[in-house]
Amino acid sequence: LRSGALRAIGLCGPARSPAAPEMPTIAEQGLPNYVVEGWFAVIGPAKMQAADVQRVHDAVAAAFASAEVREAMDKQGNLIKPTTPEQAAAYFRSEAARYAALVKKANVVLE
Repeated sequence: LRSGALRAIGLCGPARSPAAPEMPTIAEQGLPNYVVEGWFAVIGPAKMQAADVQRVHDAVAAAFASAEVREAMDKQGNLIKPTTPEQAAAYFRSEAARYAALVKKANVVLE
C-alpha cells in the first residue's frame, strides 16, 4: 500500500487505524453497519477446568501486555483488547448468530 502498488478501499473496523490514519473505514464511506473485525483467541478443549482456563487467559493477557508484543501488534494495525473468557464466549455466540443471519438473508444453501 505504501509503495502505491495497491490501493486500499477502506478499513473494515469501526474506526480508523493508528497504523494508517489516512485510510477511511467502509462505514465512513456510506455503509454504516459494515464492521468486520479480526480477532485472536486461544481455544481449549471442551470442559476445561476453570482454573486452567484462567491460567491460560492470564498468560496470554500478560504476553499481549508486553511492550515487544504490543509494538509488533501496533505495527500491523492490530488493536489488542483482552477480554474475559466469559466475554469471549459471548462474543463467539453473537458472531455465530450474526453470520447465520447473513447466510439466511443471502439464501446461501449448503451443497
